[in-house]
Formats: sequence, C-alpha cells, structure tokens
Amino acid sequence: MTHREGFALKRYLKIAAVVGICGFVIEAGAFAGPIKILAASDSPGALSAADCGHLLHDHFVEARRISAIPTPVKRYIATGGPMAIADGGKFDKGEITFHMANPGQPYQAGDAIRDPTLPGRRLIFVAKSRNYVFLEYESGGIAHRVHAELYKLNGASGGMGKYSAPQPVLVWQTFIHQTYKNLSQVRAAVAANEIN
Repeated sequence: MTHREGFALKRYLKIAAVVGICGFVIEAGAFAGPIKILAASDSPGALSAADCGHLLHDHFVEARRISAIPTPVKRYIATGGPMAIADGGKFDKGEITFHMANPGQPYQAGDAIRDPTLPGRRLIFVAKSRNYVFLEYESGGIAHRVHAELYKLNGASGGMGKYSAPQPVLVWQTFIHQTYKNLSQVRAAVAANEIN
C-alpha cells in the first residue's frame, strides 16, 4: 500500500466508524483490501448452537504463526469476505495479499501510519479442527481491538473452475475485551457466556 492509499484508507475508516455506530457493520479485508459496509443483520453475530457445540467440543490444534492459517481463510480475509472469482484470482496472482503479523512482531497498532509496510493485524493464535478454524487476532487503527472469528470450512461453494471447491464461511465474529491466550480460555469464556 502506498503512503497516499494509507491516508485515503484512514480517512475512509473514520467515516465508516461513524456509520458503524449507526447500525452498520464495517467488514474490511486486508489492510489495503476491499471494505464492505453491511447491514448489521447481514453480519455474523451470535454464535449458533450448532457452531458453539463444535467450538466447545471438537478437537482443535492450536498454532501461533500465520503460516498455520489455511489458505482459503487467508483468501477470505484478504479479499474482504465471500470470495468473488476475480478477487480470488487476484489473491492467487499476488495482486491482493494477506497482511497479518506473527505474535510478537511489530504491526500497525495505532491510526498514525508511521511505517506503511507494517500489517494492520497481529495474530494471537489460530486453532484448526477438521471443519472449523478459530482465529484470534488484534488490530490497530483508531482503536485497538481483539477479534475472535470462527470459520466453517465445509461451507457453500463459490464460483466455477478452480473456485468451485467449498469456501470458508465466517459463522461468528466478535470483538472481545481481553486477550485469550489459548482455545481453552476462549471455550471457558463462551461456556460462561462472557463472550457471544
């Protein structure tokens, strides 16, 4: 992302944040990727009972490196949501890239862009089961946030040709008020209804 694009994105996000307060949800792709504004009813909200059961009881393997995030989930995040054929092709060609720092690495923690090469997100941990990926990461910008996201890997297929394979579906997304160090802590918080 160029310095000019960074300032344009920053200005757009400040406007979008005001819109977000008024009943919309801002869904952003990679730091320089597409941004969508969705009605709140179109955004993954409460965790469904079925997905909650999988999060609480399925066997997950945890990792603390971005290389452990499955490529379809990286593609989903980088392209800003359900993959369009053109955006998926741009991701595969490297025209749209996935930006996230590994735990402990520097990232763009504030809204003053001092180093435009730093990603706007930093991984806390990822946990994978056979059909689900749980992702916890922090993001910078106007406000520091900790994100919790659950992706279902056997969701609806999208597109034709090499994109006809099932694509991940974001089934749950929330901001959490503290950092959970592992999936056991997240499970305890979900079971106690501390996050939903």
